[in-house]
Amino acid sequence: MSQTSTFTRTSTYTESRARYILGKVYEDCLSMVFADLVSKAEAERWRNDLLFMLSKEALDSFEIQLVSPTGSRVGGYRYQLDDAGSIYSDDDSGGSDFYGLNPGTKANLFVTLRTTSTRYREVVNELITNRGWGSNGVSLQGDSTYDRGYSSSGYGLNRNKIGSW
Repeated sequence: MSQTSTFTRTSTYTESRARYILGKVYEDCLSMVFADLVSKAEAERWRNDLLFMLSKEALDSFEIQLVSPTGSRVGGYRYQLDDAGSIYSDDDSGGSDFYGLNPGTKANLFVTLRTTSTRYREVVNELITNRGWGSNGVSLQGDSTYDRGYSSSGYGLNRNKIGSW
């Protein structure tokens, strides 16, 4: 007797949906620009790189990490992708108060890719070879609290706040 198992994964990705949800993330980043946590050019680069990863269906999640002037990570936001059509909450962007952070705090971007993606190697190669990414990042640790969701027709991101900043 033999048994066969099949795993099927369906994605609701479209470029317009990805651009819509990343528009919300970019608005979050503009709040960080105004608080001097990241430059506008860097925020735009993040948006373009994330859109590239989404277009290849290789992105699982990403974090905007807040790093103190001493180099310790004080928290941030984790954005978890839901492309299976099950997220419908589409909240307003923003809602963050970055002005209570220590002067000199900066924001970094960390991503987690789907190693099961058929385009995983292509994405890694592009990020490292042509876009200046490294492979030595570390995910934030600590308690996570759901903050809001961004979605378009079931495709979206859940934003979770990490840390007590």
